[in-house]
Amino acid sequence: MSDEIVEEIVLASDETVAASSEPVDSATSEQTDDLIDDELLEVFIEEAQEVRETLAEYFPRWQADRTDADSLAEFRRGFHTLKGSGRMVGATVVGELAWSIENMLNRVIDGSIDPSDALVSLVDRVIALLPSMIAAFAEKQQILSPDIQSLMDEADCYSRGESWTPVELPPVAPVSEAVDDSTAEQAESEADLLDIFRKEAVVHLQVINDFIAESNERQVALAISDELQRSLHTLKGSASMAGITPVADVVIPLEKMIKEFQAHNIVADEPVLALLNRGGLLIQDGLDQLDANPLSPLAGANDLIHEIQLLQSERLTDIDEKEPVSGSRQEPKSVALFLAEGVDLLLEANDTLAHWNYQQDTDTAQALLNALITVSDSAKRVDIEPLVTLADSLIELYQRILQRQITMDDDLVQLLRDSHEHLIAMMDQLAAQQTSTGSQPLLDRISVLLQDSIPAATDDKADNQKTVSVETAAAGDVASDDMDQELIALFLDEATDILEEASRDLYRWLEYPDDQTCLQSLQRHLHTLKGGARMASITAIGDLGHELEYLYEDLCEARLSVSQELINLLLRTHDTLDEMLSQLRSNNVCRSAEDLRILIHEFRGGKTDDDQPTEEVQENSQPLASEPVSVALPDGLDPEMAGIFLEEATDLLEQIEEHMAAWQTDTANMMPAEELMRALHTLKGSARMAGLAELGDASHQMEVVVEGLQQKGSIGKDEIRELATDTEQLQRLVEGVASSFAQVLEPAAAVSVSDASDVPEATEPDRKIADVLSFPQPDDNAVSFIKAPAFLSSGQTAGNNAVEVSAREMVRVPAELLEQLVNLAGETSISRARIEQQISDFSYTLQEMHDTIERLREQLRRLDIETQSQILSRHEGELADHPEFDPLEMDQYSELTQLSRSLVESATDLMDLKDALADRNRDSETLITQQARINTELQEGLMRTRMVPFSRLLPRLRRIVRQVSSELGKD
Repeated sequence: MSDEIVEEIVLASDETVAASSEPVDSATSEQTDDLIDDELLEVFIEEAQEVRETLAEYFPRWQADRTDADSLAEFRRGFHTLKGSGRMVGATVVGELAWSIENMLNRVIDGSIDPSDALVSLVDRVIALLPSMIAAFAEKQQILSPDIQSLMDEADCYSRGESWTPVELPPVAPVSEAVDDSTAEQAESEADLLDIFRKEAVVHLQVINDFIAESNERQVALAISDELQRSLHTLKGSASMAGITPVADVVIPLEKMIKEFQAHNIVADEPVLALLNRGGLLIQDGLDQLDANPLSPLAGANDLIHEIQLLQSERLTDIDEKEPVSGSRQEPKSVALFLAEGVDLLLEANDTLAHWNYQQDTDTAQALLNALITVSDSAKRVDIEPLVTLADSLIELYQRILQRQITMDDDLVQLLRDSHEHLIAMMDQLAAQQTSTGSQPLLDRISVLLQDSIPAATDDKADNQKTVSVETAAAGDVASDDMDQELIALFLDEATDILEEASRDLYRWLEYPDDQTCLQSLQRHLHTLKGGARMASITAIGDLGHELEYLYEDLCEARLSVSQELINLLLRTHDTLDEMLSQLRSNNVCRSAEDLRILIHEFRGGKTDDDQPTEEVQENSQPLASEPVSVALPDGLDPEMAGIFLEEATDLLEQIEEHMAAWQTDTANMMPAEELMRALHTLKGSARMAGLAELGDASHQMEVVVEGLQQKGSIGKDEIRELATDTEQLQRLVEGVASSFAQVLEPAAAVSVSDASDVPEATEPDRKIADVLSFPQPDDNAVSFIKAPAFLSSGQTAGNNAVEVSAREMVRVPAELLEQLVNLAGETSISRARIEQQISDFSYTLQEMHDTIERLREQLRRLDIETQSQILSRHEGELADHPEFDPLEMDQYSELTQLSRSLVESATDLMDLKDALADRNRDSETLITQQARINTELQEGLMRTRMVPFSRLLPRLRRIVRQVSSELGKD
């Protein structure tokens, strides 16, 4: 259903774009465009039926309990859908009535008005009227009757908080019966319709005159307002429905010109105002002649239409010549997809915000933030700048709320509600091809809040640093009174699992010291533990986990050698972390392990992550050649892992360049520097996990430089230039890795196990870790130790790690083609389902036919019996005189008897035909079942072509999680 709606939006948008690039030839072309397409009409009727079901389900609930906000939101959304769909397909009467009810319900939701009995009765009457209005529109008839206008006026009155005084109107026949009325009734209805048109036209004509007067008063060319465009559009529809063709012929090109000028941001200068003024005068002439001769041509109308067409063609041609042909203009299909996706998200977010208890619920802000991010990304793809600006401001505001830099209160919640309402209004304006209303007041209010939160965040950071320093000096108890207890509970559950897995990996590494995957897994576990602890504000565990992570990083990079002292330190640190978790679980307090942290720091030789001086790194980072650097790939590199790394490295390099540009633009802002550090740290870790030490070291060096500049607090042009050189070096290294990897895969020959002798031998450790590891003895004096098997020979290791690379033929298919094939497969499924339904209906018809034939045969049998009885009764006297005479024997040759037998034979033939049709129907059902299975396999095959192994996405998912946690300040 949603796909069909998207297609209808695309069709409508395509017509608009095509019309904007060609001058209007005549009013007839505009009338042709306004004809209702049968397919769109069918879609609208189906959607209207779904809306009616929604109203029938949720309105009675709210009618019974007017505090049921969920039901109110649901059937209010139904009127919103009916409004948008009605306006889209030209059902203006249905759409405007739905809009009046939706606007009134919006006021109920925000608490502006109370749901009185009269208001509920109004909604009930409108719901009861909808079926007849939809049925009339299905026959391509829509009349704005006095009853409907009265309902709209009543809804507007309630929306303003006023009481409604009914106005006595002459009764008008229902729309569904208007076609069958007599000539007198039709004349009376037409008179009422003309009277309604005259009153409505006067109101819209006043809007035109007010716009002209305002422009003349201010003596400036005003931008064309949405109110002017709506008035002309409504006037066009009213004149066409009422059959006032002279007025419609004038309004159609005038409205077309105003709509195009508004879409292209052309202001209403003197020529435009002159045409508007002349058009208003002609419309007034058309209203004056309604009673006498409403269809009489208006003098000067043809000249005005011609001048409108000339001015429109001239202005649009100038626009096309000035603006280069580019992708800046919004694609109709992209806008349609954005509307289909964004409207539901914003409506759900608006409903969520309306019921948000910010004092108890903290997860709602995250859900609202996710919805806004999705809407902003989609709006950026279709280049809707006003909506993107407001959405991005709200995203930043929600991020500050989640980081607790902004305190929630009722005023802030009201600002959020106003902003979400404005986003929905902008979507409605975009769907109606209107200019988005300005959101500058909301942006100013959000900007003030964001600016006020910056000093508070800075003070909080300074206070946290002071607190950490006091804790470090005292090494005392770390209380958690201000901690989020829910976060602590989540952290404890996660940390327990992490430490258990880390302990298993540690003992596995102690038993198999040549297994680097255990060290890498330990490093990841400690990194996750550190991030979770800092997110829960448990600084002691986070700092100790940070130091232990560096230990494992040094082991991975062979900067430390295995010794008894190192192993004892690792075991002691793991035990300490376990004790700290136990303390936190039992007492909600954990004691700082500052002495152990200092011991680890001293064991590493006093090294930190920025142990290398900035000056030394800058001396070594000289510009290299512009071509890719030759990078030696590690032996036994997994092709799939290499492909994943290259894909991730490309994304990281783009982020690095983006953050570099942002930092260069505003050197005082340290947020881009922090993001740059995160990207470099991720690239370093990924490169080292893939065994690319050279790329990892280069990333580390640049990370050290950035950290030094960040601590320095200022950055100059020379330093920016050096960072750009380092970025280019990283780019060349990544390109070198890609080139070397392509050369390895180029000869599609498999690497057999026999080639393992060419692999360089791995250096065997001097001695086993089990030999230097001593464990405490239990009470029974039984000596326990870790049994380590003998190390495998280098040849065996290389043989086991050999990778066979087989040649596979691949076909590159555009994603758009796959999307089309999937859509075609879906259409096939829909067609098959319809055929299946028709076959089912046919089977039911055959059963009805069988019952009818059986009934016919029974009636014929009874007819035959009745005939024989009558014959016998007529010859009773003759039987007495001539007992040997059989009247039935002579009567079998009568015409009645022969007809009776013929009817019995015909009934038998009909039964045979029915059986033959039933057999064919069963064969068709079998074929349809086979077709369903084939179509299912086809769809699954198409979907599989768009799928990749989940293992290939794991690194990207981990990277996304790390980035999101970093952006939310939950490192």
